[in-house]
Amino acid sequence: MDRLNELWQKYLRNELSGPETRQLLEAMENKANRKLFSRLMEKEWNAAGKEEITASDHKLIQKIRTDLEIKQKKPSARRLFLYASAACLLVLLGLGTWWAVPQFFKAGDFIKLEVAAGQPAEAFTLPDSSVVWLNSATVLEYRRDFKESRDIKLKGEAYFKVSPDRMHPFRVKFRDNELLVTGTRFVVKAYANEGLSRVDVEEGSVRVYHDTDSTGLQRNNSLVIDEHTNTATFSRSDFTGANSWKDGLLSFNNITLDETLNALERYFDVSIDTSALSGATVKKHITATYPAGTSLKEVMDGLYHLLDIRYEFKDPGTLKIYDAGLSP
Repeated sequence: MDRLNELWQKYLRNELSGPETRQLLEAMENKANRKLFSRLMEKEWNAAGKEEITASDHKLIQKIRTDLEIKQKKPSARRLFLYASAACLLVLLGLGTWWAVPQFFKAGDFIKLEVAAGQPAEAFTLPDSSVVWLNSATVLEYRRDFKESRDIKLKGEAYFKVSPDRMHPFRVKFRDNELLVTGTRFVVKAYANEGLSRVDVEEGSVRVYHDTDSTGLQRNNSLVIDEHTNTATFSRSDFTGANSWKDGLLSFNNITLDETLNALERYFDVSIDTSALSGATVKKHITATYPAGTSLKEVMDGLYHLLDIRYEFKDPGTLKIYDAGLSP
């Protein structure tokens, strides 16, 4: 209990770190701690006195009362304060409903958007007027009650232009990570067959929760998460080109041949056999941009000259690549 009291006091002083924020939320979700947090909020009420509740507080109170299905029509001033405290805490944490945090998704609670492999990127407008562009081979799911719970699950790559709404934080869950934002523009890349996930911020700021830590990102900041080692690498980089795929471009910015071939498989909906390539070759880095409408053969001819590799089409949907000097 001493630790929970310590976390509560740090929250009141606005000193919680990312991991401590998650720890406090988990404690709040535990029914065994309800009485403790009720006492802590009541203590703040007694210390603060019966101050007038603002219109903004009433809006927060109404939201939390609706979430908890509170039936009384005229709650007492003290009860209003307790609800307001809970609601304000949740808005600051951006983490859901007080003592009633739902699972991220339940069957039938979500709507799915998808762009198949081989198809061009497509833009979608979400119910809150946010716009999202999905790259090839990407699936996005969002809640049916999205205006109230702006929760998204992403598999693939997407560029988000989020409508500001501080009352309803915007969350994107990808792999074992979660991103929290109120309004900004950013790219999330998280394909299941790749060991790295990446977040690039064009405008505004986001916070990414990964493993037991969190990282804040601002304009021209990037975060690469190694899903195998659960490590995250922060960097400052120019956002230019990070979302060029939404305009049909094939852009490779200092990425490995292995990553490049994964992108080509998604873009052209083909299978690429790399079993005849050496480990050193697949780790070579590539920087190149191809305009919309470029054929797979044109891209492979460019890689042939750039990396001195050979290739052949086994059939219309299969390509095999060889190190230079090896015969097909």
